[in-house]
Amino acid sequence: MKRFRRESPFITKGFCKNFAKKCLCAALVNASVWIGSLSYAEDRIGEALIPRSQGFPQVTVTKLSDILNENTLNESDKLRTLRELGRTYFEAGQWAEAIAVLRPLSTDRVAGFWLAQAFVSQGEYAQALPLYQRARADETLRPYAILGEARMLHALKKYNAALALLSEIPPKSIVGDSVALERTSILLDLNRLAEASLILKANATLASSPWGRYFLARMAMLEKRWEDAAALLNHIHSDDSELIKNILLARVECFDQLGDFTSAENLLVTFIQEHPEHSALPVLFAKLDEVYDRENNPSGGDLRRWAEDANHPFRAGYAKFYRARNDSRIGLSDGALILFREFIRDLPQHPLVSAARAEIAEYYLHNSKAQDALDSLSTFRSHLPGAGDIASRINFLRGSALFALSRYAEAANAFLDASHQDPSSAAETALYNSALSYLFANSLSGGNLAKTELMKRYPTGEALRQLRFVEALQKAKWKHPDAAQALAEVAKSSVRAQLAFAEFCFAHKDFARASEEWMRFSDHPGAFNDRAAYLALSLADASTKVSEDQVIRLAQDFLEAYPSSSFKPEVRMKLGEIFFRRENFLAAQIQFETLAREFPDSPLTESALFFAGQSAVRSMEPTAAENAMLIFEKVAKMRGPFASLARLEQARVQEALVRPDQALLILKNILALQSDPEIRAEALTMQGNILFGQGPIGSENYVRAIESWQQILLDPRVTLPWKNQALTKIGTAYQKLEDTGRALASYYEVFSTFNPANPEFFWFYKAGFDAGKLLESQKKWNEAIRVYEQLAAIAGPRAQEAKQRIQLLKQQHLISTK
Repeated sequence: MKRFRRESPFITKGFCKNFAKKCLCAALVNASVWIGSLSYAEDRIGEALIPRSQGFPQVTVTKLSDILNENTLNESDKLRTLRELGRTYFEAGQWAEAIAVLRPLSTDRVAGFWLAQAFVSQGEYAQALPLYQRARADETLRPYAILGEARMLHALKKYNAALALLSEIPPKSIVGDSVALERTSILLDLNRLAEASLILKANATLASSPWGRYFLARMAMLEKRWEDAAALLNHIHSDDSELIKNILLARVECFDQLGDFTSAENLLVTFIQEHPEHSALPVLFAKLDEVYDRENNPSGGDLRRWAEDANHPFRAGYAKFYRARNDSRIGLSDGALILFREFIRDLPQHPLVSAARAEIAEYYLHNSKAQDALDSLSTFRSHLPGAGDIASRINFLRGSALFALSRYAEAANAFLDASHQDPSSAAETALYNSALSYLFANSLSGGNLAKTELMKRYPTGEALRQLRFVEALQKAKWKHPDAAQALAEVAKSSVRAQLAFAEFCFAHKDFARASEEWMRFSDHPGAFNDRAAYLALSLADASTKVSEDQVIRLAQDFLEAYPSSSFKPEVRMKLGEIFFRRENFLAAQIQFETLAREFPDSPLTESALFFAGQSAVRSMEPTAAENAMLIFEKVAKMRGPFASLARLEQARVQEALVRPDQALLILKNILALQSDPEIRAEALTMQGNILFGQGPIGSENYVRAIESWQQILLDPRVTLPWKNQALTKIGTAYQKLEDTGRALASYYEVFSTFNPANPEFFWFYKAGFDAGKLLESQKKWNEAIRVYEQLAAIAGPRAQEAKQRIQLLKQQHLISTK
C-alpha cells in the first residue's frame, strides 16, 4: 500500500530536505551537461551546497558566507548565493537569520518563497501570505506556493478562501495528498464533519495514515466524545513534527475537558523537556500558559529551569517570556516587569518581543502609569518578528495610554489604526474608542472618521448607541442648546439618558443639584427605575443627614427590587463597606464575596475580594484563617494593585496560625520581586517581627530580626513612621541580646529627632518610654529623667504621662527638682 505522504514546504523539515535534494539533483544533472561552461563562482556555490544535502547545513552556511565576503561575485551569482544562504539558514532552524538575509530579496520569487517559510516558522502568517502569492508565478514553486497560501489563509481563519484556493490544485498534483489533508483539516475547523468524513472515505491512504487517524480523533472531540478521542490519540505514532504537535495539543485538550489539568500540564512539560529544539515549542508554550492560567497554584518551576538553561537557547527564550507571564499571573507583577525587560534586552529579535512590550504596557496601564506605558511602546517596530500579529493590540494599548494622558487626538488615531488591523469583533471597540477620543479632542465639531466608520460597519451595535449617549452627555456638560433634545433622542435606545443630568451633577459632587434633577426625572414615564433607585441610594450615602441604618435599608431594598441591575456590584460594595465599618465582619464578607462571584469582570471585584479576606480574618469563625488564605490567593492571581497586599495578608495569616516558616517564605518572595517602598517596609517589618518571635528558640533569630529592620533604614524612600518603628524594634531586640548600649542608641535615634513639621507620636513615645525603662532598670535615674523630659517637652498625647513619671522618680529617689 502506498504510504500517505504530506508535502509541507513550510512546516516539516522532512519535506524541506527532500525538496532540497530534488533541486540539488536537477542542478547536478545540468552540471554534467554544461560542466565545461561553469564559472568559477558557480562551481564554488555548487560545492558549498553539497554539505547541506548531506545534512550539514551549518557547513554550507560557512562556505556561502566566505564566498560572499570575497566580494568577487557578479549580481546573478550574488543573488543565487544569498538565496541559498537564506534557505540554508531556514533548513538549519535559524529562522531569524534566514529572515535577515532574505528580506532584502523579497521581490525575488524564489527568495520570497523561502522568506515565507521562515515567517511561518516564526508564526507570522500575515507576512508570509503575500510572499506565497508572489511565488505562485514560478512554475516550479507554484503548487507549493498555492498550498502555502491556502495554509496561511487557514491559519488566519479565512476558511472559505482557503478551500477555494485549494480547488485550483489538480487532484494528481505532486502536493495532491497534502491538499486532501489540508481540506479535511479546514472542514473540521468549520465543524463540517460529514464532508470531512467523505474525504477520508474516498482516500483510503489518507484514512489509514497517522493524519487520518488524527482526524478521526478530532471528529470524536467535536462530538464531545473526549475519552474516545483520547484513546485514539494514544495509539497514533508519527515522525511528522507538525502532526506530533497537533496530537499533543489534542491530548491536552482532552485532559482539559475531562478536568485532569495535572495530566495536561505533565504532558506538555515532558514533551518540552525532551524536545528543547522542536519547532512546535512556540505553540506548546502558549498552551502550557493556558493550562497554568486554569490551575490554582502553578509553581512555574519548570519555566524557571528552562529559562536558565543556556545549552538550549531556543527553549530558553520562550521559557523566559512565559515565566514572566506566570509570575505576573500569580501576583508577582513587579518581578514579572523586570523579567519582561530583561527578555527584551537579551533577545531583541525574538518573536515574542512585541508581546513582551504589550505586557509591560498593560502592567503600567493597570497601575495608572500611562506615560510609562506609552514610553514602553515607543520602541515597537512593525517589522520585528511577531509584530504583525500584535500590531492591533499595540495600537490599542497606545491609544489607551494617550487617552489617559488626555492626548485625545493622538489616541483617536491610534485606536483607528487598531480597528483597521484587527478584523475581529474587537474592531468595534477600537472604533468606539477612536470616535470617543475624537469627541474629547474636538468637542462636538464634525469630521469624526471613526464615528462614520462605526455607523457604516456596526449600524445597530451597542458601541454606536453608547457613543451617541456620550455625545448627548457632552452636550449636557457643555450646556449645548440642544442638549435636552439630544438626551431625549438617545433615551429611545439608552435608558441612562433619562437621568443623565442628575448623574452628571452627582459625579461632580453637586449633590443638591443632583437631588433636584433626580426628583424631576424619577417619575418620568421613560425613567429607568433601577438607575433612579441607585442614584437615590448614592445620594443617601453621600448625605450627612441620612443614617447608616437608612442607607442599609435602601441598599437591601434595591437588591430585592432589581436583582438583575448592572448597579448590583456598587450596591453590594456600599453594603460591605458599611458592615465592615460597623465590625459586622461576617455580613461584610458575604457582601464582598457575593459581588466577586456574581460579577467577576467588575472593576470592583479585586478590592471586594481583598476586603472579603480581611473580613474573614476578623470574623472569628473556626475556619476563618484558611478561608482568608484562599480568598487572598484569588486576589494575588488577579495581578492588580491589591496583589502584593494580598500576599502580605497571607503572611499575616500564616503567622497567626503559628506557621512562621510559611510566613517567612511568602515574605521572601514579596521582597525578591517588589520595589514599592511602603510594601517592602511592611514586609521587612513583618519578617523582623516573626524572627523576633523565634528569638527564644535561638538568639541568632534576634540578630536576623535586626538585620531585617535595618534594611528599612537603608531605603531613603521609606516614610518616618516605618523608620521609627524599625529603630524602636531594633532597640527591643538588642535588649533581648543584652546589648543595652546599642538598644539605647536605637531608641535615642527616635526620641531625640522629633520634627514638629512632620510629627510622628506613636513610635516617638514608644522608643522614649522604652529607653526610660531601660535606664531605670540600670538605676540610672538622672538619665531616665532626661529622657522623660524630652518626651514631656513635646505637646503630644503622652506628654502628661512623661511629666508624671519624672515627678515619681524624683520623689522615690530623692532627686532634686533643680
